[in-house]
Amino acid sequence: MLPQPIFLDKIIQILSDENLDAKNVKKCTNSFLSKKDFHAILELNIKMMDIAKLILKSDETLNILLQNSNCKNINYQAQELELKKEIDINLNDLKNCDNEKIIEIIKQTYQNNLVKELDLSSQKEKIKILFILNEVPKFLKSIYKECEFKEYGLANYSEFDEIWDFYENNVRYFTVLTPMGANKIKLCLKNTQEIEDEINIMEINLDKE
Repeated sequence: MLPQPIFLDKIIQILSDENLDAKNVKKCTNSFLSKKDFHAILELNIKMMDIAKLILKSDETLNILLQNSNCKNINYQAQELELKKEIDINLNDLKNCDNEKIIEIIKQTYQNNLVKELDLSSQKEKIKILFILNEVPKFLKSIYKECEFKEYGLANYSEFDEIWDFYENNVRYFTVLTPMGANKIKLCLKNTQEIEDEINIMEINLDKE
């Protein structure tokens, strides 16, 4: 039986400690895998990966505002998303998060990561989705070069629980850790595709229960 891609997430959890040095990494992996087996399984998992996608679930019309470094605003409306089924958004077109309080919370866990924000608006409220940019660890870089979907990152999106459905100053916040090495977001809307058999899916329900 082939190992499932979730194996990679488990390995990353083991190695996610910023204080974990190279000697500890080797000791940790050698305790249950040889170096050859470790790299073979990582490579297999990467090849099994699909594009990580972020799905926004909302029954309202959404306006998506991108503000790139040239201060040019780009608006996407829900009708455009439904027509295209999904769109790609370049993370470089997103502005840096400037909420110092939220940045401080994020830095307690992800000290050196950039945080970008995507602005959404509906009839009811304003929403910001914050993306904690996740770099590719050194031990994966040689394998990552062969990844078919490397522009969209390796593995999937993860919730950052400390700022999830967080409300402040009339804005609701959701925060996700991006797939490793991602520089594009594959964005979809609710009911635009069949998702039951897809693995690398992150759903954000924007409609309050």
